[in-house]
Amino acid sequence: MEWVTQMIMGVLGGLGIFLYGMYLASEGLRKSASSHLKEFLSKVTKNQLLGSVVGIVLAAVLQSSSAATVMVVGFVNAGLLTLRQAMGVMLGTAIGTTITVQLIAFKITDYALLFIAVGVLIFLVSSTQKKAVGTILLGFGFVFFRNGNYHRCDETDRE
Repeated sequence: MEWVTQMIMGVLGGLGIFLYGMYLASEGLRKSASSHLKEFLSKVTKNQLLGSVVGIVLAAVLQSSSAATVMVVGFVNAGLLTLRQAMGVMLGTAIGTTITVQLIAFKITDYALLFIAVGVLIFLVSSTQKKAVGTILLGFGFVFFRNGNYHRCDETDRE
């Protein structure tokens, strides 16, 4: 029965860290949104095909179509993308989820704590404008983070 409790707490805690990481990343991007970022996003999403390629890359880098979707919604909310541009990106994220399996094979999750450490360092040391970059890295680190200390409870542990 103890393993059920640990599993439930692990799932809920991991989900909480994942959602908080997505929130931090999208908030950091929204705060750092400048005219340069808006121009860049407008150029790379000017047609549906380019938007799909951007969605593929975004989902592959984030290892999650959910995280990519949250970020795209944040971009639309911040006025960086139109709904039409966002639709191409969203379609690309569906394709990009198939690429995430390869990224998991490369074990990018091993670098999550590095993202978190660098994000916190930048956030604490930088000026107000650059704190958004630290927040983005911190959010990405939380999205990639997984607990490497999985423990399976079996008969030998009870002795």
